Amino acid sequence: MSGKRMRLWRHRRAMGMSQEQLAASIGMGTDRSTIYRWESGEVTPSPRKQPRLARALGVSATELIDLLTPEADPEEPLSRGRVGHALRSPNSTDLATVESLWQEVHRLDERYDRMRRHPC
Repeated sequence: MSGKRMRLWRHRRAMGMSQEQLAASIGMGTDRSTIYRWESGEVTPSPRKQPRLARALGVSATELIDLLTPEADPEEPLSRGRVGHALRSPNSTDLATVESLWQEVHRLDERYDRMRRHPC
């Protein structure tokens, strides 16, 4: 599940809930495959279902946003979205993410300098 919504998956598992149980507690036509697609990052819960999902997981709306934020694959280059999320949500950004952001910025700076010195 690398790069997927691991926090959501871990939290559901820590609560001892199966995908079927979580789907049943949300209601509104939610089934196990919907939970799977949320956890795999294929789709995001609709704004209509998010309050029920938060309630079923016992978290606040803010905590749910963190659970729905995909974890990055450490081997994957930093995307603009990951950088933006880290800057907007410093409390949910762990030290490894901050360190990798700085490393990526440093690599990009070096690449830019090389390109300026030696244009194609």
